[in-house]
Amino acid sequence: MIAYRAALPMVFAIWFLQLAGGILGLVTPLGLGEMGVSLSNIGLVASLYAVGFMAGALSAPYWISRIGNIRCFSMAAAICCISCLSMDMWQHPGVWAVLRLLIGLAFSLMVTAIESWMGAAISPAQRGGVMSIYHLVAKAALLLGPLIIIGNASLDHTNYVLSGIFLAAALIPVCITKQNEPPRPVRDNKSIFSLIHTAPSAVIGAFFAGAINSAVMALLPLFMQPFSRAEDVTLYAALALAAVNVGGLISQWPMGWLSDHMDRRVVVGITAIIAAVAGAIIFFFAELMSMSVLLVLLGIWGAGSLVYYGICVAHGVDRSKKEQITQMMSLLLFVWATGAVIGPFVLGLAMNSLLGVKGLFGVVFILHLFLAFVMIVRNSSRASPPEDAQADWHPTLPSTVAMIDIDPRTPDEGGIQGKSETHSL
Repeated sequence: MIAYRAALPMVFAIWFLQLAGGILGLVTPLGLGEMGVSLSNIGLVASLYAVGFMAGALSAPYWISRIGNIRCFSMAAAICCISCLSMDMWQHPGVWAVLRLLIGLAFSLMVTAIESWMGAAISPAQRGGVMSIYHLVAKAALLLGPLIIIGNASLDHTNYVLSGIFLAAALIPVCITKQNEPPRPVRDNKSIFSLIHTAPSAVIGAFFAGAINSAVMALLPLFMQPFSRAEDVTLYAALALAAVNVGGLISQWPMGWLSDHMDRRVVVGITAIIAAVAGAIIFFFAELMSMSVLLVLLGIWGAGSLVYYGICVAHGVDRSKKEQITQMMSLLLFVWATGAVIGPFVLGLAMNSLLGVKGLFGVVFILHLFLAFVMIVRNSSRASPPEDAQADWHPTLPSTVAMIDIDPRTPDEGGIQGKSETHSL
């Protein structure tokens, strides 16, 4: 119970942070569309957010080691709050592109500061339970954020003021906590790119997760526009995002449990096929569906597509030596972010082509089929690790590169290390 109380400030902070993130994720593409920006350029703005996220992931260890977790979080929250309010003051595509870059940078710094702090504050025996609650709260806030602004126009100033309010509110629990900051981490600049050959399937899966999921979550509000009445665009866009996220949330544990009992690459292939089938039905028959059927299919798509990143992380852990675990997780995050830079722009181009908005799920259908094929080939060409060397799966979300030195194997295997250490790419 003490561990849960110690984590409360960070949990409250991530709640407010993700409320703002959910709102911005919805109104940014819709607002750019209302300004007359092309679909490909909207995808480019989404990619700039991922570029900022990557920059924050690379620079977070430096800032945390220099000024500490609380100051790093406060600095980034201020940058993000200023950027949100500036989006309302200067509604211009070029300005928004720069501001989304800054928001991506700030979000990465804030989550890094929180998660590295939590890792140091919580004992290894209770860390899994606390982190599960942390991620559940974060996902719930991300789902709730768009629902708060249902009925607002995409460029309504209320959306951006609310985002700024939530970001400012995230500062309160972090600044008033009595919990001591962890010791300043020692930076480790050792390159981790040599680990790519250790688990190529994990690297491929992480890239596809970043490219596909980031693109769909960024462009889904635009996809929903032709299927919604003008006055209901915000409502149905919010419901679509919620359906995808709920589907991913429901399938996390069943697919993770399955990956503990069979080769993880096969499970990644299964989830990719589920997403491919749902994507194909949406692509070919979306115009003929009722809104409720479309939302159900989006939930099924999310159940397949939003789950395999965590399974890929677990596969990378299975293939890594104990001392390589943190570096492997950092590598997979960087690969995920690289996909997140490329995916929205490429899929935005597909939506801007003759395929129209349906092109989003047309391309996603092909990519998931390809991912399933790769996993099947990899599984047949390289045996899975022995069962006693396979790490237990835990739900994993793309986060930031500053991570506590945790080996996700069970305590009996000597896999959890209590030392607080931050690694950089």
